[in-house]
Amino acid sequence: MGISFNDDSGISYKIISWTQLGQVLIELSQQILTKEKQGFDRLIMLASGGLTMGRALKDYLKIGKIASLQISFYTDINKRRSSPIIIQSVPIDLSNERVLVFDDINDTGATLRAAVDYVKLRGAAQIKTATLFQKPHTKYPSDYFGQVSQDWLVFPDEIRETIELLAKKWRKNLGLAQIKDRLKQIGFNRREIDLFVSSDRNA
Repeated sequence: MGISFNDDSGISYKIISWTQLGQVLIELSQQILTKEKQGFDRLIMLASGGLTMGRALKDYLKIGKIASLQISFYTDINKRRSSPIIIQSVPIDLSNERVLVFDDINDTGATLRAAVDYVKLRGAAQIKTATLFQKPHTKYPSDYFGQVSQDWLVFPDEIRETIELLAKKWRKNLGLAQIKDRLKQIGFNRREIDLFVSSDRNA
């Protein structure tokens, strides 16, 4: 799935297309439907990673109610806070509900654990977790996940964000042409690169 590109800091990047994302979501949904015969009362999507594909997952699993929970952990590419912070809560009572907590990726497991702990406090009767991707080093594995990956995954709904973060990261040591070439090697297309990288904005 995609081509991995390693930069000089040792981080391996991989771009995920919309088509690939949809295939992983189908794989994940099939796992859940096979094992969770009773289904879920509510899907809680972690913002912002879980929002994009969360609507499709709600449809695939026929979950009637949804909510979103926002937890801040990452501050930059591969840089995290000391611990996750809940910055948008779920203002509803979850008493006696079977809840599925969903995010795009489970890296260290800290965000997912914080979400589960919070949902427990809101009274949920049963909680399961699902992620599209999971890192092999996570300390809090998802109950369900589509695929395992060690790369820093770039999802199709965060193209501009990632391009700008990488351009900012590299501009200390690279010129504009070198930055654009490196972004192309990762897999960003020329139109995206020209649109989001400019000499007077961030590179």
